[in-house]
Amino acid sequence: MKIGNYTGISLVVPEETKRTLKPAQVIDRQYNSINDGSVDFALVFGENRDALHDPRACLLGAGGTIADDREEILTEGIKVRSCRVTFSGERKSSLQIIYFYLTREGIVSSPTKIRSKLLWDSLALGRKEPVYFLRFVIQDDGSAETHQKLRDFVCEAWSATHKKLMKRLFSE
Repeated sequence: MKIGNYTGISLVVPEETKRTLKPAQVIDRQYNSINDGSVDFALVFGENRDALHDPRACLLGAGGTIADDREEILTEGIKVRSCRVTFSGERKSSLQIIYFYLTREGIVSSPTKIRSKLLWDSLALGRKEPVYFLRFVIQDDGSAETHQKLRDFVCEAWSATHKKLMKRLFSE
């Protein structure tokens, strides 16, 4: 619940989201810092191939426009997916998002690769390995500093949690 100078609070996952992602499990948190604002974090994990889909589909379905969609390498050597999502109308806002998937083999930053990996594991290897989807979101003001703040938070969060997540993956 504490990452760097951020303190987390658990958020209630809406029942509709739980039903949609079932049987996958969801953890939703907001991390707040007096100096650096807030970062929203979601962790979806399980074996449900439908729940572990390309998140861009949901963003588009919610009325978002995606820009700057790219793979990035963070300072810790972590390959992640990064994009900016803009909503118009009543929800007028812009978000910076970084996300990736975690499997026994490590980090996968491509939604296409994660789907093919899950399909291969299931059909060719006859197994359903657990997968973690990690998403980090910050309000976008268009500045490079905001994106760097999000990158820094993801690196701190990864440093604080990756050993625990990998241990859990290997024990399942």
